[in-house]
Amino acid sequence: MARGLSPYGKTLEEQATKLKPGQLSEVFKDRSGFHVLKAEEERAGRVQKLDEVRKQIALDLVKGQKAKELAKQKADETLAQLRAGKELKDLFPVKKTEPGQFDFSSFTTPQTTETETFHPMGGDVPGIGQASKLSAAVFAQTQVGAVPQAPIEEGDSWYLFKLKSRERADLSKLDANEMKSARDRLIGQKQGELYAKWIEVLRKKAKIVENEQMLSYDIGAGHEAFQPDDF
Repeated sequence: MARGLSPYGKTLEEQATKLKPGQLSEVFKDRSGFHVLKAEEERAGRVQKLDEVRKQIALDLVKGQKAKELAKQKADETLAQLRAGKELKDLFPVKKTEPGQFDFSSFTTPQTTETETFHPMGGDVPGIGQASKLSAAVFAQTQVGAVPQAPIEEGDSWYLFKLKSRERADLSKLDANEMKSARDRLIGQKQGELYAKWIEVLRKKAKIVENEQMLSYDIGAGHEAFQPDDF
């Protein structure tokens, strides 16, 4: 399995790439169920010449773009059905698989899953993994039964949801370690937001001037003309 090219999803790929030959993973969950992986071997990567893969790259790009367009179309149609009163579980019934079986279709066809309770910090969605855009869209809703304004694009997938419940965290139930962990995450999140805003302000105030003489290898002092074949 090449990094970034797995058809089985980001969560499974991340778990697989952590393993060395012979190692077993911890039990983990993704949208298709619970899994345990065992690494059999690790093969060295091979760099192919562009001429060898040019046609395949073009074909993959066309297929990928077409698949993305069809997925978006299906998501829009499904959202319209949700607004008309349909339920996700009726539109896409949950498939039951036997222990030890892997449902490959779960990565190529729409799936319905019901998450456990989760919080907005970190952007992690149970059964899906890191999905900050989806998490933010969920917590932007306050009414039970709410659906998003539009499908949420996260990586190579489109997501829809219907809010089942919304509860405020009961801080009295947290122990000291949990309180500290929550406080640290909130501080880190706030620092990240402030840093992003600061960078945006600097970007708006900045004036960028291209110095063609400094950028040119042909003109710049102390530089010879750049010849790719010399390397």
